[in-house]
Amino acid sequence: MKNFIFGLLVGLFAVFGSWAMFSYVWVTGEVHIEALEAQKFDFVWAKALPTILIVTVVFWLIGSFLDRVFRKK
Repeated sequence: MKNFIFGLLVGLFAVFGSWAMFSYVWVTGEVHIEALEAQKFDFVWAKALPTILIVTVVFWLIGSFLDRVFRKK
């Protein structure tokens, strides 16, 4: 379970961190949180949700594999 939570956190950080940086440069070069939320909300969830799920599953599998490898002694 901890590997799933770790994967989910990494996925959320990667997607929204890269989205925030992309929006910062792409929209105006300044941060306008309200404008970004109003204009990009549909875009974010349409594109980010599948990415979050994929990254979550990948890191979950990596974490489970590493657990199995390092617990064997």
